[in-house]
Amino acid sequence: MEYFDKKYDRSIPHRLIKFREEVKELDMAAIFCSMKRNPTAEDKALFLDEVSDTLTAIAHIGHILGHSALELMNMAYEKNRIRETNPNYKR
Repeated sequence: MEYFDKKYDRSIPHRLIKFREEVKELDMAAIFCSMKRNPTAEDKALFLDEVSDTLTAIAHIGHILGHSALELMNMAYEKNRIRETNPNYKR
């Protein structure tokens, strides 16, 4: 993540702008793939590339806040697990 600290910066507002850009690109890649009856390996690779860009942008925000991507996923897992018995947990 230090690479992204240096390349971009540690400004959460700036990183959120980048995240939104990546989500738009992910949406476009998803639309492109879904329009094809049989997406090629290249189409799927393009989509996966956008998934990785989006994940990296949000993981960098977590890093700025002091948490790893794995910690963020564990937090989401725990919240979802608790919501199985307590639907209003953290809502």
